[in-house]
Amino acid sequence: MTKIREQKARNQLKKHGFRLNKAPARHWTRAQYGVGYQLIAPTGFVIGANQREYEMSLAGVFEHIAWLARCTACEQLQAVRKEFFENGGAEDDWQCELKELAADSFVMEAA
Repeated sequence: MTKIREQKARNQLKKHGFRLNKAPARHWTRAQYGVGYQLIAPTGFVIGANQREYEMSLAGVFEHIAWLARCTACEQLQAVRKEFFENGGAEDDWQCELKELAADSFVMEAA
């Protein structure tokens, strides 16, 4: 079960340009490593290594994936809003447009 979740996390992170690293095999000479995971951002920044390497749990990895998805959705919504107002849209019309976008995204997620 963990291998399946781990592969799912790897695939989702790859979409955002991140890489998932698992701790090396446990051995008494490698006591400095944690027992979990760390993420490598596209810029090379390491996430999940506060005190020691590989401190992030698999649940923490999925929390970071959810955060990335929210950031991506927010950026997309801001781009749509900017385009809407650049094309002469009014605030009242934006509220209607926003409801339509929410309904469309709900339908797409359900499919």
